[in-house]
Amino acid sequence: ELRADILSHPGLLTEEDAKLAKANGVYLEITTRGGHSETNRHVKDIIKKTGAEAILNTDTHDPEDLIDGPFADTFLKSLGYTDRDVRHILANSRKILEEILK
Repeated sequence: ELRADILSHPGLLTEEDAKLAKANGVYLEITTRGGHSETNRHVKDIIKKTGAEAILNTDTHDPEDLIDGPFADTFLKSLGYTDRDVRHILANSRKILEEILK
């Protein structure tokens, strides 16, 4: 059985798409990568409306794409996420990694 864990670069996804992702346990990506991050605010708004789950990803192509914890925190807050939201999103990201490493 093939299954997706993350919908990367969800772009201008619809509420229906986000609800489907939520129902199937698929995380929606918020990305720090330039270009891909242009729809992050839209994705955040859809996540808030639907209760879908988010993760933070760098979509790293080059070493300069890597980020640290303070940058992740500042980046997510710049999108309007609260401290609690940031902790939840980063916990989701760790959860995915832990599942992969099992």
